[in-house]
Amino acid sequence: MLTYQPPVIRISDLNHATQDVYETLKRLANHKLICKASLDTLVTKSGYSYRTVQRALRELQHWRYLQVEHYSDKRGRTLENGYRFTVTKVDENRQSLVGHS
Repeated sequence: MLTYQPPVIRISDLNHATQDVYETLKRLANHKLICKASLDTLVTKSGYSYRTVQRALRELQHWRYLQVEHYSDKRGRTLENGYRFTVTKVDENRQSLVGHS
């Protein structure tokens, strides 16, 4: 069974592009902390290139700030990706995100 492991670095310690993509995802997320924005939307809203957004998503996933979810049709074809936030609140003392959804 997988257990929750909190991120080991603060968002503020990541590069600026990754921070900006993270903020873009937060703005576009629904009340369940899932963002189903397409890569095109993330590129447009963040102002970064496709490659930079892809790199930022990979880094956020690596540091456990996001989980990528794949939504498929009945035949198993991927329809869209969703990005679920694994952290939900800010610890004001440490200025980092803690907890999980």
